[in-house]
Amino acid sequence: MELNSATMKKLMLLIVFAAAVWIGLQNVNILVGIFWMIIGMLQPLIAGACIAYIINVPMRAIENALFVRLPGPKGRENKILKAIRRPVSLFLAIVLIVGVLVVSIFIIGPELGKTFSSLMQSIPPFLTDLQKKVENLLQKYPELVAQINKIEFDWPSMIQNSITFITNGASGFLNSTIGIAGTVANGMMNTVFAFIFAMYMLLQKEKLCGQGRRLLYALLPERRGDSVMSVMTLSHRIFSKFISGQCLEAFILGSMFFVAMSLFRFPYALMISVMVMILALIPIVGPFIACVLGALLILISDPIQAIWFIVLFQVLQQIEGNFIYPHTIGGSIGLPPLWVLFAVTVGGAAMGIFGILLFIPLCSVVYTLVREGVRRRLRKKKVAAEKWEDPSV
Repeated sequence: MELNSATMKKLMLLIVFAAAVWIGLQNVNILVGIFWMIIGMLQPLIAGACIAYIINVPMRAIENALFVRLPGPKGRENKILKAIRRPVSLFLAIVLIVGVLVVSIFIIGPELGKTFSSLMQSIPPFLTDLQKKVENLLQKYPELVAQINKIEFDWPSMIQNSITFITNGASGFLNSTIGIAGTVANGMMNTVFAFIFAMYMLLQKEKLCGQGRRLLYALLPERRGDSVMSVMTLSHRIFSKFISGQCLEAFILGSMFFVAMSLFRFPYALMISVMVMILALIPIVGPFIACVLGALLILISDPIQAIWFIVLFQVLQQIEGNFIYPHTIGGSIGLPPLWVLFAVTVGGAAMGIFGILLFIPLCSVVYTLVREGVRRRLRKKKVAAEKWEDPSV
């Protein structure tokens, strides 16, 4: 190999890269700490980008539905309409999202209050019944009373330990309260900044996208830039379809529960249906959480109906999983059920509910890229199509 200047430059870069990797492996904890510190600093911006992406779905639908192109002078686009369509669409999208949340709270809140009141009213009879059972047990087994009377309690020591526990607990409670107050204040501040970032991103999204494209093609060769843009376009399409499909699927499932529960006269029909609709935004595990909560609520008033509610849930879940979900979510993002379950498991273990919402479309993007890459390599190697094509894929 000829050691010209280009070769020497590549060797030097390789040596520097290897040295950087070795130093990084020796200081993994420091690098992880620096990474999370940077993430913490950028948290409002990252959260703002996520909020903007979610709001963009209804905003874009409203913009396309209401603000069609009207011809201006000499066939050009109406300037007034062009100036107001983005702010008006953004405002309507925010009103729509906030309205759904407020309506949900006003529906669930009073019902939760009634349920809590019913629960509090049922506690005294439960305690009275428990006291009677204990008295009957002691009358039935008098030797148990004799054994209890033999037990000696060190009352001074118990009182001293209680005082020490209360003192330490009060101090810890005060410290934890101060810490919680600081965390809440910091979270509120980050939320405000995130919302401001989201508004700027949505109002100037075309300008930001154009700047990103120019920076991308300035830093990368054109071919690599085209590849990155193709992946980003695919990701945007899948994530948008996932968000809109998940919202549609949740609305349909909540409506099904409301109709079925009203038809069979289940209690708390409206509250449980809204709860199912909200929790259904969490793929796979959300409806089951709603089932458990709904069954517990119905259990207070009628245990038999709680069992029938679980049966009803299983029936509606089968209908939703076999007929609705494949058309609204599975078909839109192109991810087989096995990989959906994989994404839910890994995402939930890594980042909780947010990880579940993120990993399903992300896994769909990776699955699509890997599938297309494998097919492209098979065709390049001229492998017979009947050896690898699967009509079901």
